Amino acid sequence: MLLKQSSDKNFFRLALVFFVLFLDLVSFSAVIPLIPPLFLGQEGILPNISLQGRYIFLGALLASYPLAQIFSGPILGAFSDATSRKRVLLISFVGNCLGYMFVAFGIATASIIWLFIGNILSGLLGGNIPAINALIADLSTPGAKARRYGFSNLIFGLAFIIGPYITSHFSLNLSAYPFVICALFAMTNFWMIFFFLHEKEQGTISWKREWHIKTFFLSSKKLQGLLLSSFLLFLGWYFFIKFFQVFLFNQFQFSGQKFSEILSYFGGCCVLTQILFVFVLYRWMQPRKFLPLMLGLLSLSLLALLYVKSQPSLWFVVTLFSVAYSLISPAFTSVISNSEDTDSQGKIMGLYQSVQALAKVLAPIFAGIFMALSSDLPLFISSASIMASAFIFFFIKNRQNLKVSS
Repeated sequence: MLLKQSSDKNFFRLALVFFVLFLDLVSFSAVIPLIPPLFLGQEGILPNISLQGRYIFLGALLASYPLAQIFSGPILGAFSDATSRKRVLLISFVGNCLGYMFVAFGIATASIIWLFIGNILSGLLGGNIPAINALIADLSTPGAKARRYGFSNLIFGLAFIIGPYITSHFSLNLSAYPFVICALFAMTNFWMIFFFLHEKEQGTISWKREWHIKTFFLSSKKLQGLLLSSFLLFLGWYFFIKFFQVFLFNQFQFSGQKFSEILSYFGGCCVLTQILFVFVLYRWMQPRKFLPLMLGLLSLSLLALLYVKSQPSLWFVVTLFSVAYSLISPAFTSVISNSEDTDSQGKIMGLYQSVQALAKVLAPIFAGIFMALSSDLPLFISSASIMASAFIFFFIKNRQNLKVSS
């Protein structure tokens, strides 16, 4: 009877976490197509600056959010270990709400400063993914983590269908209203977590032992190989995805609405792939075995974009990299989670997010510079970086015998 009650509580908590994650990702995906037109369009907020200059400003704005996450991710993750996941989630949704409102104000007043303030504030306070991933780990057995993280990626895919669809069909470019709506979604998540997520607090936090940034990196030496592999993966991915819209415009003259359709299709591929993985393939596919293969497929499919000349072949390549990435993402999260004990999931997930954030910072900055030289360079670099990630992970799996299975 006690086991049944515990199982029911875990199911309710997981359902709440997944629904909150869905609202958060719908907001995130809905505003992605809105950012480039603010800088690249003639009616944007930088009409008198050269195209190369606007690329650099766009890259700097895209980098400001993850730059803040490099420092806040491990701190908030350790804070969730020491106190509660609930407290960190409440802080994050307040940060997201304020960040969206500041960006909306910046658009309404044509002030680029408020765009940066909103992005940085959201990065410092709004990073809820480590706490959500740690909470999923808390409520899952080691063998179930890959499946649960696969389900969270299924939610990611659904959000990327709905969010860009809404944006593309309501002609909201250069408008502040979508960001105000996203702020309301963030506050909805805040009150849902406040009232319905019940969790035992774990104690007080030590500033010296838990909040010192250097401690997080020094305490993860056995994870250095995995973290390096994940860094190269996300460096290559963000080199690609942050400027994919620019590439499609240069190569196929795709409008913002057409790019939104591409994002929705990407989300649909993620959904179908995760349905197969969560309900069927997880029984036979172990992350440590299929990750190198999927990383290789992702690398080659991005490189193939350079040779795509027709729209049918473009959709085929988009299908390939969508399937590959949708399998890689939950598998890597499961591998990272299972490499450490249950008492430090927040810290490890925070460190994992910090590595991703570092990749997010470097990729837009350098891709913006390289894009100004040639629109093809980011694709070459992204493909090479992801292939290097595959080789490193393969080496770890076969030579160092780390505990990377789920």
